[in-house]
Amino acid sequence: MDSKLSYKTTVDDKLKKCRQTYSILKHMHRQFPTVYKLKLLSFNTYIWPHLFSMSSIFCLLSNSLRERINSFYRCCLRMIYHLFECPTKDPHIIFHLPTLEENFRKNLMKRLSSIERHEQQFISCYIMYKTIINKTRQHYLENPCIPSLPRGRPGTHMIEFYQDTPTYFDKLLQFTIQSSSNNSTPSEDT
Repeated sequence: MDSKLSYKTTVDDKLKKCRQTYSILKHMHRQFPTVYKLKLLSFNTYIWPHLFSMSSIFCLLSNSLRERINSFYRCCLRMIYHLFECPTKDPHIIFHLPTLEENFRKNLMKRLSSIERHEQQFISCYIMYKTIINKTRQHYLENPCIPSLPRGRPGTHMIEFYQDTPTYFDKLLQFTIQSSSNNSTPSEDT
C-alpha cells in the first residue's frame, strides 16, 4: 500500500511485469498467428501468475484500478484469439470467453472452500467476531441483553465497534457472491 492507503503501486508493479511478459505473447503472435493453444499456454505460463496474484486484493481496488487490470486482460484475449477489431464486451458475450472477474471468482471459490475444509478455526473465529458485534448492537440499540455491559447510551468507541464496517473477509465474500450472482443473470447490454 502507498501513503494514500491505496494499492495503486502494487497494481502498477504487477501490470509492469505483465507488460514485460506480454512481449513474449506478441512475438509468438507474429511467428504463429493462428496457433491459439500455444499463445494461450504462453499466457497461462508467463502472464496469468502476475494477474492471479492480484485476485485476493481485487475486491479492495477502486473501479479505475479494476478497469486497468480488465483492460490489460482483454488486450491479452484479443492477442491470443486474434480479435483485434472486436469491441470491448464482445469477447465475453459473443465468443463466451471468461471475464477476469469470473476467473478470479473461480479461484477465490477454491480458496474459500479450502479455508472451509482446512481452517475451521479461522471460520469459527470469524463467526464469533460477527456474533459479538451483533450482540453488542442488539444490547445498545434494541434491549439490554449482556449483563456485564452498562446500559444507556454507549461511548463513541462502542458505537464505532458495532457499526457495520466490513472486514476484508466480508469484502472478499461479497465479491465472490456478487460475481456469481452476476454470472447467473443474462446480460442486457447486448
